[in-house]
Amino acid sequence: MRKQPRDAISHPIPQVLHGGEIGEAARHLGCKPEEIVDFSANVNPLGPPSSVKALLEDSETLLALTRRYPDNRSLSLREAMAIHWRVPLERVAAGNGATELLRLAMESMRPTRVLIAAPTYGEYRRVAAIAGARTRMCAYPDWQEARDMFPSADLSIRKWRPDLFALCLPNNPTGTLPSWDAVGRLCRRVASVGGVSLIDASFIDFVENGWRSLRRVVPKKDLILRSLTKFYALPGLRLGGLVGPRPLVTSILARQDPWSVNGIAQEAGCRALKDKAFSPATRAWLSKERDHFMTTLGVIPGMEVHPSAANFLLLRFLKGAVAAQKVSQSLLKQKILARACGDFGLSDCLRIAVRTRHDNDRLVQTLLEKRAWHTC
Repeated sequence: MRKQPRDAISHPIPQVLHGGEIGEAARHLGCKPEEIVDFSANVNPLGPPSSVKALLEDSETLLALTRRYPDNRSLSLREAMAIHWRVPLERVAAGNGATELLRLAMESMRPTRVLIAAPTYGEYRRVAAIAGARTRMCAYPDWQEARDMFPSADLSIRKWRPDLFALCLPNNPTGTLPSWDAVGRLCRRVASVGGVSLIDASFIDFVENGWRSLRRVVPKKDLILRSLTKFYALPGLRLGGLVGPRPLVTSILARQDPWSVNGIAQEAGCRALKDKAFSPATRAWLSKERDHFMTTLGVIPGMEVHPSAANFLLLRFLKGAVAAQKVSQSLLKQKILARACGDFGLSDCLRIAVRTRHDNDRLVQTLLEKRAWHTC
């Protein structure tokens, strides 16, 4: 029998669910999407920044950007990223969302063994499978464990010797953020077995001094994924970045389709990154609103609220998966969309974004009123 080429996909590709499926929810309810309060997508309710809003309200500029081809390699956007993230331009790639860059990175590196700290974002496993790699999961530390300990990952790295180790910081969907020393030790452990670490920092902007701390502990040969869609509230434009070693970034740019990032997204990204006031304002708001939200949720019997370093919270229902499903269905009837977590292996949990005080209080009140699930 002829040997199958490495490029052929001979095994099932995992199907991944995502939050933000507001159109599907609206069709199910027979209502307009804008009638639904979407807690399933982790998007900053303060955004986009005022400079981006001005762009989106300027019809002449939008028309001009629409009628001409965008920069083929997003050079101006990459320059803005390099300046904002304080890294050389040659180490920066821009893409149509972080997920596009994740796939291009996998295609460029061609790993055969990918270790993933889970539960986490499902696209790591899917993209690894598309690239033909074998995947293995190790346990992400529970929020009750010490933040400086990563026993499962450390053991798996030493025994399995992965080519690539995927780690989300803060983690999606748990919001967990290990200590920076623990992250640095893991990266060095991966390097000691000849592997590369891929850090998904899509939510790092929500962490005070998060990017500076991450750069300090992650070696330059490793990869860091960045997302502009969550923090700057640009999911409809799709915008992501990657920081990595020059040879890998060069390979990614060579594989990337021309005009991958549209002109409006490029201009919006440049404006967002140059806004000096938006980032500290968001972090100050989040720190206060997240604490308030956790406190008000904490009085509801029958569930636990997972501490989070990101702009979302994980709710665990003590009565298990049946209770979580009932809550999700009950909320949807009230036109409130939460993120079920069964595909993460957390069937007894829901993930909810931190939104405005008005929306958050509405969710808490709805949970207090719909209490049939307490006796599941």
